[in-house]
Amino acid sequence: MAIVDAEYHITWVSCGYPGNSHDSYIFQSTDIYDILNSGNNPSIAHIESDTSIPPLLLGDGAFHYIPGW
Repeated sequence: MAIVDAEYHITWVSCGYPGNSHDSYIFQSTDIYDILNSGNNPSIAHIESDTSIPPLLLGDGAFHYIPGW
């Protein structure tokens, strides 16, 4: 499981789970899930002309709603 930016650069990755593990289980076992669920934004925003553009995370139905996002 990985997060990439608009230029396809990997900004976060999680590995080490068996191939039969459900995406939601893997995601809920990560540090980034805890950060997002606590209401904090990870420091992966893009800065353009002194404007911070927050991340946009896309996922399938395995990823449930995260408060504040």
